[in-house]
Amino acid sequence: MGMVRDITLAAAFGTQMVMDAFTVAFAIPNLFRRLFSEGALSVAFIPVYTGLVESKDHRGADRLANLMLTLLLMVLATLVLAGEGVIGLIGWFADPTPRLTLTLQLAAIMLPFVLAICLMGLMQAILNVRDHFVMPALAPILLNVFIIVAAATGAMLWSNDIRQQVFMVAVAVLLAGVVQVALQVQVLRRQGFRFRPVWDVANPELRRVIRLMLPMLVGLGIVQLNTLLDQVIAMGLSSYVDEAGQTVRSFELFGSRVAYPMESGAVSVLYYSQRLYQLPFGIFTIALGTAIFPALSRSAHHQDHQQLASTLNRGLRLATFIALPCTIGLIVVAEPLVRALFQRGQFDPADTPRVAWVTISYALGLVVFSVLHLVTRAFFAMQETRLPVKVSVAAAGLNLLLNLTLVWPFGVAGLALSTVISATLQMLVLLWMLRRRVGRLGLKSYSITFLQSAAASALMALAAVGGMYAASRWLGPADNWRMALLHLLPAVILGAGVY
Repeated sequence: MGMVRDITLAAAFGTQMVMDAFTVAFAIPNLFRRLFSEGALSVAFIPVYTGLVESKDHRGADRLANLMLTLLLMVLATLVLAGEGVIGLIGWFADPTPRLTLTLQLAAIMLPFVLAICLMGLMQAILNVRDHFVMPALAPILLNVFIIVAAATGAMLWSNDIRQQVFMVAVAVLLAGVVQVALQVQVLRRQGFRFRPVWDVANPELRRVIRLMLPMLVGLGIVQLNTLLDQVIAMGLSSYVDEAGQTVRSFELFGSRVAYPMESGAVSVLYYSQRLYQLPFGIFTIALGTAIFPALSRSAHHQDHQQLASTLNRGLRLATFIALPCTIGLIVVAEPLVRALFQRGQFDPADTPRVAWVTISYALGLVVFSVLHLVTRAFFAMQETRLPVKVSVAAAGLNLLLNLTLVWPFGVAGLALSTVISATLQMLVLLWMLRRRVGRLGLKSYSITFLQSAAASALMALAAVGGMYAASRWLGPADNWRMALLHLLPAVILGAGVY
């Protein structure tokens, strides 16, 4: 459904200024989601909450959950109010470009979504520890459906006013958050949990969660800010259309004119490329990490490092078995895939090779991203939060440095390559440190799985290329989304069968 959402957005907005603005504005609540619901809060809360559940202290577990929900609600409400104030001040005192003005307006509308998405993340953590995964996993479908309906409806109501269309999508994001939270509350009630606002800062479990969380908030805050900076750099160092309708392709630096390293729409190109490599990552690796995290936490709670290593090893092998052919597959079919999915409506044919090239750059790191995600979960399960966060901060610093360096020779693809390089070094350091803490990780068996998957992926690639070649001989060039889809079908079917 996320992919259908992105296909709809591409048709409605393409890589135009409004899509750049929406992407950056929507990244702000997503930054808080990764920081709280998927980051510092959940990984600090789940091990402590799991310990109470494993000890059969259900009253203590419910009290901790209510304390965390109350605290999170208060903190997020304060942050949202402060954020709206900052947005207002920037709009009042600055002299922004039309692109920045629209970005600020959309950010002001969608910022309260932070409340919904972060509260939902904590409720999902509570349900996951209770071995309930279905409804938390299905919740994002609602957000996608709201965005799809809003984009399609806006195109019908305001076909000649693309700004009104994007404002309708922003409002839909906010409404979806309210519905998502309401549904999770109902599921928790069926599980026997009742939310009751409670305040007890002396609670030892709450203090333990906060002690685990605070260093992560600082570290992950830097990491997530760095992620947002990728998009800010893409916006700030790309050409744009000024108020007079003229394309500005250079800027002044120390008295000289310097050409922007990226073309207009770089933020949107980055967004669509990220969606493609994150499709297999989100469907499989994130789901796998969510599923094994409570198991890793139980092994860590009982100090069973051998079982923890065994669980992690199986997760790494399974993730690589999927991620490696996805890497090769994305590289082989990048351009027809982008054309089949996105090249319609406002998405220009000239944007297809741009998105394809950046997709290939991101795909090079798909195995690394998968391994890194699971290894980090192992550290968090052991309630070792400081070390991986320190490594993440160092990797974020390297990523920022590489961004500002590689963007000049490689354009927007340089931002993707920077992410892959820094993530690779981060993964190697964390693997080495984890082995020192828990002993052997079964890397020999992992290496065998990797080599087997690589050999199968090579054969898969040959089959896919053969399928596309045959389609081009029989059907002609893939110069539109329908023909591209017909080229993809034999490639995907043959490749999947061979693998």
